[in-house]
Amino acid sequence: MRKLILGLIMVSFGLGLNAQIASVSWKDALKTKKAKITVMYYENFPFTYTDKLKNVRGLEADILQRFVEWCYDKKGVDIELEYQPYNSFAGFYDKMKTLDNGAVGLGSVAVTPERKMEVQFTAPYMKNKSILVSHLGVPNARLFEDFEKVFGEMTALVIQGSSHEKEMIEIKKLHHPKMRVKYMDSPTELLQLIFENKEYYGYVDLISYWAFVQQRCCVMKIHRDVSLKPEYFAFMLPKQSDWGMAFSEFFEGGFGFTATEEYREILELYLGYEVIHSVELY
Repeated sequence: MRKLILGLIMVSFGLGLNAQIASVSWKDALKTKKAKITVMYYENFPFTYTDKLKNVRGLEADILQRFVEWCYDKKGVDIELEYQPYNSFAGFYDKMKTLDNGAVGLGSVAVTPERKMEVQFTAPYMKNKSILVSHLGVPNARLFEDFEKVFGEMTALVIQGSSHEKEMIEIKKLHHPKMRVKYMDSPTELLQLIFENKEYYGYVDLISYWAFVQQRCCVMKIHRDVSLKPEYFAFMLPKQSDWGMAFSEFFEGGFGFTATEEYREILELYLGYEVIHSVELY
């Protein structure tokens, strides 16, 4: 009985600690000096991913960790992160739309006007360049008007819910009405299928392409003349979250985090010189 009572006391004490740590808003965090943030993340190397030891890593995860350190150093707020992984971008994005506060989404998410109506975005942490990729044996597409002639009966691969899906739908509508489309869950699966089979093509982020090529030691064709307009990557927040104030000060206060040596060191840790100059912010 004594052990049972002691156990209940310890559980209650633990619950008390958790209650003190948990804080759904930045306003409350500033008062209590403690907070717990739920981190929803889309598995996508090298942005945010789970390594072999089950640790969450990646350039997004490292930037978020710097934010946590900044909150402690500058505001005295001690933040605990709780990670929740997703293997589907569409599932990850749809979940973020349902959350209230105290959550952040890491998913190599491009900022678009449509998404701004559904979620909040922090200030951007990186530029994004999207490229069209195919097997080496496919002729070059010089113009968007060439899609029907070059890709013909081939199948376009698309990550469902991504900004590339919207772009490919527009290309189909304007230039290739008979385009065949196959949905994929991740850039890695998309690129693997393109590498193995010349019947597929698709848009991917420059960094995803670079990481795949580095890991697989393979070569594919980039149709540079039909690359998409540059975008920006940012973290997502629930629509009604007040954590945007903290992230805004972190990213944009003074010179901002992207002007620091720490930011450059994170990029150099995960990316090569071939792509850093195309994606870093100044």
